Amino acid sequence: MRKIFLLLIVTVLLVHTNCLAMKLEKVVELGSMATFPPSGAFRFKGITSNDGTLAKEKEYKSGRDYAKGVACFGSGDDALYVHYDNSYYYTEDFGENVFKSKELINSCKIGSRDIADTIIIPLGFPHTCTIYQVINDQGLKMYLLQYDIGAIPSYKMIGKRDGKWVKYFETVAAEQYYGMRWAFCHNYKLSGNAIIFEYGKYIKAENKFVTSTELQFIWNDTDRWFGVNCKNYDEIESETVTAPEGTSEG
Repeated sequence: MRKIFLLLIVTVLLVHTNCLAMKLEKVVELGSMATFPPSGAFRFKGITSNDGTLAKEKEYKSGRDYAKGVACFGSGDDALYVHYDNSYYYTEDFGENVFKSKELINSCKIGSRDIADTIIIPLGFPHTCTIYQVINDQGLKMYLLQYDIGAIPSYKMIGKRDGKWVKYFETVAAEQYYGMRWAFCHNYKLSGNAIIFEYGKYIKAENKFVTSTELQFIWNDTDRWFGVNCKNYDEIESETVTAPEGTSEG
């Protein structure tokens, strides 16, 4: 009787935990930013405001390229601010070390309107970054940053945790850890409490990506953080085929 009672408690706890697990529901594109030669001026799309100064270099004639300021994506409680500055380009350290310059950290800081409440995410040039809000059923602030989708794509997930802005993960670090040479993430989908990236190589001769692997970033409610798992499609197919009888997918 005692064993049955304990089993019932464990079952209830498991069901309760599953019910509380965060669900990533959808992504909403907020806008994008890009940096351009010769000195890394910034250009924005989809912003709700931009308190900045135009780039003065003669190469920037469009009237849309900015040197320094604060741009806002979204609005209200979900607003995300980008503090941008291309003045690193004119420092002695950048002149000597280029994109290994320590001054590059001042190029881009993302988070709140108050620059003290941001995280440093450098953006040199030429790069593009599209910003998506990740809507979830717990109302947590999460944003997916998609870089250089037309070249060598990479992604970063940022958000606010315990009152502070954090970088939850970046796909480049996971790619390096799992060691698939010359491969990178190039697409993603949401699945329950996970964001899953296709991970593969671009075959130039065939003008397409060849993918056999997924990088799965899975939210852990206890740690309030993302863990990472790597699975190839053979493993995923095998798990589907060998699912216990009487169970269902989804």
